[in-house]
Amino acid sequence: MKTFVKIAFILTALFSILSGHQSGLSYLELKQKDGGEISVIYKKPVQDMFAGEIETAFPLSCTKTVKSNIVTENGFITERYALSCADGTLAGSRIWIDGLASSDRGVLVNYIGRDRSQQDLLRRNHPFMLIGEGRSLYEMSVEYLTLGFLHILTGFDHLLFLLALIFLAPGLRVLILSVTAFTLSHSATLLLSIFNLIEVPSVYVEAMIAASIIIVYREVLRNDPRSIGRRHLPMMVFLFGLLHGLGFAGMLNTIGLPHGEIPMAVLAFNIGIELGQILFIAAAILLLSCFSLVTGIEREKIVFVLSYIFGGISFFWLIERILLFIK
Repeated sequence: MKTFVKIAFILTALFSILSGHQSGLSYLELKQKDGGEISVIYKKPVQDMFAGEIETAFPLSCTKTVKSNIVTENGFITERYALSCADGTLAGSRIWIDGLASSDRGVLVNYIGRDRSQQDLLRRNHPFMLIGEGRSLYEMSVEYLTLGFLHILTGFDHLLFLLALIFLAPGLRVLILSVTAFTLSHSATLLLSIFNLIEVPSVYVEAMIAASIIIVYREVLRNDPRSIGRRHLPMMVFLFGLLHGLGFAGMLNTIGLPHGEIPMAVLAFNIGIELGQILFIAAAILLLSCFSLVTGIEREKIVFVLSYIFGGISFFWLIERILLFIK
């Protein structure tokens, strides 16, 4: 067991560099301003800092009028500048993302014109966007469903929370009830936040999410069937799900929502999250069972070691996020 604890400590130190809430996508916002100027905001996840460069290729008629300002904020490297184009607009132009052909990353482009908005998810097989070319409701729904699916599968803090539920639930029935409670609560705060009925600064939300993960792994390590957390697991999960919903909303606010199609976009995004949750839970249960069967290590010992590792990672996240709002 001492060896397991040492391994847990080493892995915790290694994995603590992971950001708990990165989407793996970059974001490009193009906003048409009065006077023909176009403001540009490009956000790249810090985790992609050393990945191959991808650059935006604008029409030759566009020139940079405001020098780039680059800062690191909320887990993203953010670049801001302005363009001036010969026609005073990007309408009818094609925006390319160079470098996607040799990358598995994606860039979500959000164009905000004078009288219309447009969004598109650019990837290796679709590296450009034609400004002024509309998309169907179906295409928009598939795009946001994909974003929700990718977000939950790359949101390490949410995944660690779900994994703790697998460790805590005494059986399939309680696990289903707990996941259902999580879905209902995070869906509620996601909607309330998107429609500006509730607003909490993201730095506080992220810190509270990290704290919620620490609490559930503490419950796992206590291994006390009489504890409130174990006896009322679905209720505890429901309460913590309210926090995670605010985190999902923060992601959607970063992406931006299509004007006139907000309800459908939010619904599709949430469905994508649920599909990702189901896939992760099924895969985690299968892998845990297979690993125990192949190695002969008891499930309880595996859970003990993993709980130390992931509880430790969550502690690092909590400290990191607290430092963000006390600076």
